[in-house]
Amino acid sequence: MTSSLMPTVRGRKSAIYSKDPRAVAALTRQLDLLGVAAEVNPETRHADTDIFFLDIDMAAEEDFVLTNGLPRTPIVALVGTETPRRLEWMLKREPSSVLMKPLGSSGVFTAIAVALAEARRREQEFLKTLKLEERIRARRIVVAAIIRLMRRYGVEEPEAFGMLRNAAQQRRMTIESVCAEVAGNGFLPVRLATTR
Repeated sequence: MTSSLMPTVRGRKSAIYSKDPRAVAALTRQLDLLGVAAEVNPETRHADTDIFFLDIDMAAEEDFVLTNGLPRTPIVALVGTETPRRLEWMLKREPSSVLMKPLGSSGVFTAIAVALAEARRREQEFLKTLKLEERIRARRIVVAAIIRLMRRYGVEEPEAFGMLRNAAQQRRMTIESVCAEVAGNGFLPVRLATTR
């Protein structure tokens, strides 16, 4: 069963960073209709904020950084002035979606849906990368353990791996956990070392 690509919008929390009163008024009006809570120019960045609306006309504030852990809260960029400098500033913040100013009565729902879907995709990519990195680290430990057993017991690679597999089964542990022990001290438990 696959999950819907369409994220739920109602009940979300947002923060709006803008000094443009017309943009803020238009955006808060649309967010209210969509059931999205909005806080304008909050002093602190809350961990439970689901989406940031960032007006790139604030580009002069070079120290403005939106980080909220990894993966980061999605940003919808509010674009008014299309200058290369401001667009570059915006791109460095990796927005998930864009809204052109002046804001009207449409586009906000689409921008939020795109931003939330993009944030979910980025999160999945981030988790996938973490898993791959963990597998690479685990593979190094397995190789180190196999080499230690080959040297210690004078066996070939398939037999050393079989020893690790048997040890993992008998101890009800993952092969990676057994390998971490072996890589650390070079020994299998004594009673298992003889069952090659």
